[in-house]
Amino acid sequence: MATLYLIRHGQASFMQKNYDVLSEKGQQQARILGEYLGKEGFQFDACLMGLLHRHEGTYQGVAAQYQAAGLHIPQAVTHIGLNEHQGAEIHRHHLPVFLEEPENQELKNALVEKGHKDPEVRKGLMRLFFRGTRAWALGELNVEGFESFPAFKARVSEGFEFLKTQLENHQTVAAFTSGGTIGMILGLILDLDDEKVMELNWQISNCSITELSYSKGKFYLRGFNAHHFFPDKSFVTFV
Repeated sequence: MATLYLIRHGQASFMQKNYDVLSEKGQQQARILGEYLGKEGFQFDACLMGLLHRHEGTYQGVAAQYQAAGLHIPQAVTHIGLNEHQGAEIHRHHLPVFLEEPENQELKNALVEKGHKDPEVRKGLMRLFFRGTRAWALGELNVEGFESFPAFKARVSEGFEFLKTQLENHQTVAAFTSGGTIGMILGLILDLDDEKVMELNWQISNCSITELSYSKGKFYLRGFNAHHFFPDKSFVTFV
């Protein structure tokens, strides 16, 4: 029986010009995760990751802790099927429209006055982010030039098959990926509908670990969204 650890990337740079880089906290999360994995004796036969900078940054943060402790960690192999959906980009595209709605005028004014780092503003923006990505998953929000939900599902399905081939040849595999991708993989395993897949996406915290066993072509969920290794709740983030 083989084991797959799906690891979500550290906190990215939400509402910045380039979302696809780890924030300072995201870098800290990756280091804490790497220290935990090393101390607990996690040994990986193979490491995989998507093609995004936040995936690589998280893997590198973990790898640095392994190397500092004199431990071996395999070089990560990339696969586009482990990339995230374009929910963040779709959110940025539609945010001006959402903010013009009457019920969001207070949030719009607060964004101008306080900026996107204000806790209450950030909470409001996340609410709109969840709303937009849910509508996109249900086919209610299609944006030209952006990946559709069915296309995302098809791409992750290809990545899912690639994971299977890796698990046929390795006992322990770590995959550094994104929340939406993890949600979709679990959706494929558990036969969840698209709305449930997105609900899972929103529950998966940064640098959390989801553990799956694999045997004779079948997956078994053994652990979901583990982040108990963080020193306090301030490290539990979701973007």
